[in-house]
Amino acid sequence: MKNLTVEIIHRAMDGDKEALLKILQHYEHYIDKYAMVTKTMPDGKIHHCVDEDRKAEIQYALIYAIKHKYKTIKL
Repeated sequence: MKNLTVEIIHRAMDGDKEALLKILQHYEHYIDKYAMVTKTMPDGKIHHCVDEDRKAEIQYALIYAIKHKYKTIKL
């Protein structure tokens, strides 16, 4: 995906769902990395997978931060 533009970020800050989705897609691999868990299977093999609950929590935290914590500064 292309780099995020300032316009997309500003739209996301204003609550634009499409812009928020673009940001989530942009950071998907990064979010997956931090939502990764290691499980040991009954046969002893180690399995790495994304914990979908953890991923949802990270995505929610990102959306919340974009919509509520950051304000646009007019230059």
